[in-house]
Amino acid sequence: MERGSSLTGLEENMKSTVQIRIDGKTVEAPAGSTILDVAKSEGIHIPVLCYSPLLRPLENCRLCVVA
Repeated sequence: MERGSSLTGLEENMKSTVQIRIDGKTVEAPAGSTILDVAKSEGIHIPVLCYSPLLRPLENCRLCVVA
């Protein structure tokens, strides 16, 4: 760990993955991954209209907004 860093090794490791719950199923995912990618990897279908892996998220239709 670099001098002046406020994170301990344990805290840095904790931030590398996150736990999320989709339809009652708890899954562990790499920090920074999208909910859509995690759901797909777990076989959970989330309907999308404007998603394309070639484009950045536009957030226009709001169908993919998580509530």
